[in-house]
Amino acid sequence: MYAELFPLTVSDVADQLGIRRTEVLRLRVCCVQHTGALHITDEQVQEMATFAGIFSLTDRISEASENQYHGSLWLLPILQVFIDEGWVDTVTVRMDNIWRGLPKEEARILQEMTYCLVRDQILKIYSSNRGKQIAISENHLETVREMVSGQFLPPSISEFMDSES
Repeated sequence: MYAELFPLTVSDVADQLGIRRTEVLRLRVCCVQHTGALHITDEQVQEMATFAGIFSLTDRISEASENQYHGSLWLLPILQVFIDEGWVDTVTVRMDNIWRGLPKEEARILQEMTYCLVRDQILKIYSSNRGKQIAISENHLETVREMVSGQFLPPSISEFMDSES
């Protein structure tokens, strides 16, 4: 009865067994299936991706090509997608979709620039059972519009770009 009222969390089990949380989940799925292997179909992969909202934002930029955008040049077109999709305040998108599919160095640059905008409170992060979510802060929608139109660049982004040169 106590276990039903206060079930162990994944973290509790990981600590108790001395393993990673992801391993707890894998083992739990395997134990339920009573098999040693975890088999996932392509359909199930697509279902998980749809549930979690996993896709690449760079794919939403129609004129995107590897030669046209690189590193910091992805930021403004991606922010335009945020505006176009209405990802403002509590209407969010998975944060890692911002850099998903980019080469490692370009992803790193975009991650750091994203965190600059979060620190500036221009973007806002939310936690969710579908992963870390992000949106434009409601009171900074106009700031983002000015950024996209080339009228404004936050000092933190300018400083970051200078440090990368």
